[in-house]
This record gives sequence, C-alpha cells and structure tokens, in this order.
Amino acid sequence: MDMRIPVVIGRMDQFASGDVVLAISEDPGGHVPGCGCCQTRGMAGTALGRLFLARARGEQPWFTRVMAICATVAAEASLRAALADDPIASARFRLATDRS
Repeated sequence: MDMRIPVVIGRMDQFASGDVVLAISEDPGGHVPGCGCCQTRGMAGTALGRLFLARARGEQPWFTRVMAICATVAAEASLRAALADDPIASARFRLATDRS
C-alpha cells in the first residue's frame, strides 16, 4: 500500500471533502544559474514541502489528497518533475489520476 499523499492535477470543480487545493504557477525565469533559491528545489517541490509541514504542524486542516491547479503547461511540468525527481516531495506525495 502506497502511503504517500495523492496529488491530482485537475480543476476546482473536482475538489472533494478531504482535499486541499494547491495552485502552481510557472517557475520564474531569469535567475542566475546556481542562484540560492533555485539550486536545490523548484517552486512546485517547495510548495509541496510547505504544504506537508503545515499539515504536520496543524496549521493546515488535515487532508487526504492534493488537488493541484496548474496555471500553465510549464507549471504542470514543474509539478510533475517535483513528484518524479524531488527526493523530499516524491517521498511524501505521488501523482494520481483518481481518488486513489
């Protein structure tokens, strides 16, 4: 059984009880290569990490699924990359296509 929190890329009308909505926008461009804010994690990975910590600390109501609303194709690519390649995000969250 996969205990990671499922992340569904969808729309607001798919929001269900127990979900939390996470809006992802495109990663900002124009940064100097190797800058401190981009060196280790992308924007989507950082957002997922903050969401998980808020849930663990009780600052966010308990949720069983993340409904990711991606503003652009690049934002969706950033989220998919975080779920596949970010070691922290991929340990806590998994990409799902349904309620599983």
